Amino acid sequence: MLHRALAARLALVWDEIAVGDWVLVHVGFALARIDDEDAERTLAWLEGTGQAYADELQSFEASRIHAADHRTARSS
Repeated sequence: MLHRALAARLALVWDEIAVGDWVLVHVGFALARIDDEDAERTLAWLEGTGQAYADELQSFEASRIHAADHRTARSS
């Protein structure tokens, strides 16, 4: 199973979610809570796209901005 940490605004789904829930995120906003079955089906579909998915994950990892780095940059 894929586990990623990312920053997302949760205000739209705050009353619907708990720690460990899957959420649908688009442009930094959590739009909806999704169940385990939908999350697994979506991950399977993404993995089925093959190299395109692998390339996207590699790009994501290469471009990660760590929160500590972001706070340091702002305070400078």
